[in-house]
Amino acid sequence: MFDIQLQLLKDADLGQFTALDGSYPLLPEQIRTQAPDLLMTLSEGERLVARASLWWHETSVYEGQRLGYIGHFAIREGHDDAATSLLRRCEEVLVSQGCTMAVGPLDGSTWRHYRFLTERGNEPTFFLETDNPDSWPGYFVSRGFTPLARYYSAINNDISRSQPPERLEAQLSKQQVTVRAIDERDITQEMKKIYAVSCDAFSKNFLYTPISESEFIDNYQQILPVIDYRLIHIAYHKQRPVGFCFCLPDINQEKQGKRVDTVITKTIAVVPDFQGIGLGSLLMAKSMQVARGLGLSRSIIAMMHEDNHSRQLEHRLMHDFRQYTLYGKGL
Repeated sequence: MFDIQLQLLKDADLGQFTALDGSYPLLPEQIRTQAPDLLMTLSEGERLVARASLWWHETSVYEGQRLGYIGHFAIREGHDDAATSLLRRCEEVLVSQGCTMAVGPLDGSTWRHYRFLTERGNEPTFFLETDNPDSWPGYFVSRGFTPLARYYSAINNDISRSQPPERLEAQLSKQQVTVRAIDERDITQEMKKIYAVSCDAFSKNFLYTPISESEFIDNYQQILPVIDYRLIHIAYHKQRPVGFCFCLPDINQEKQGKRVDTVITKTIAVVPDFQGIGLGSLLMAKSMQVARGLGLSRSIIAMMHEDNHSRQLEHRLMHDFRQYTLYGKGL
């Protein structure tokens, strides 16, 4: 028999909870910041074999449903029965809190870790990519969860064919729109600009809920040592930031014993009143121009929602190579 423990954050043994890492690192500080409403652990004898966190306060709205999120999900290999028991208990708790739909995996907000990698393709995992054991999506499916949204990563194997930025730049300059690389001498202020644009640009995104500026900046501070500031661009209308493109090299290739030849487009964002004028294309073109100058030859646009406009950028040059799935279940 399994022993399932329910703990409030203030009472939880976070050291034990984070010891079961799954396929992504999870630190006690992250859990405190993400503030789940409940932590759940499942043990077999003295051994922790599964964990999950639940959120039901301040979740997003979807088709009139009251959503509860299941995140921080991890199962030790070979414990299929534990996964079934854990998810069943998660559903029971969410029902008791008035939720009408469970969504997962989702760590409280789509700004954080969420969705499963469900179709790998042939490319190795790239830097900052969601990953998980291939068995984990099946645990959700076996409990009656179905795909709520799908996401894709796409690759261009030859960025020399990407559109040069000069024509787009000339067109938008007539509207007093300019683009420049971020200033690494004042990175905190630059991150604040990117945060403000993100909040405006993503406010209508699927399952959007805000996070604090401090959490946003802390998340990016962790990867600053490995980024190349020349690859990150902010667009301005006069003095107002209205868009950005955040790219970085795929340093996973070094760990795989390869030369780094790939640039990852992590995020492209344009505020609503400047969408539809080609600004996203200009931002992408500027970053690809810099990437070519740095000797990079391939590009990845990472983990886009199936309806994301970014999937249309350079769509003739790119093809999907990876799929991710976010699951939902009516309760």
